[in-house]
Amino acid sequence: AKAAPMDEIIREVIDIEHGKPPAVLKMRLLALKRWVLATIIGSDTAIESVAHELEEQMRGDVGMKNDPHRKLRDYIRDDGHQLFHQHIRELRSIKLADVYAHGA
Repeated sequence: AKAAPMDEIIREVIDIEHGKPPAVLKMRLLALKRWVLATIIGSDTAIESVAHELEEQMRGDVGMKNDPHRKLRDYIRDDGHQLFHQHIRELRSIKLADVYAHGA
């Protein structure tokens, strides 16, 4: 069963004649708060990792691992910057899931 949208829950709670107890709304708001905090913390953690992750990628397979004379233009030509963007997005998702799982 899919959860009701937040605006529908709010309408049900504030309905003057047939209002429902606010417990469901409170639970949804607490879940939303937890998700927002996890998103903020996970994103901050991912941002703090950018320098390290970029260095790792530049020294790895996409970077200079196989060619110590590889230039930045080669890295960009071979979509290294796009691969890095994808990697950081994945890292952010992992950090978000980790923070959310541990009760942000």
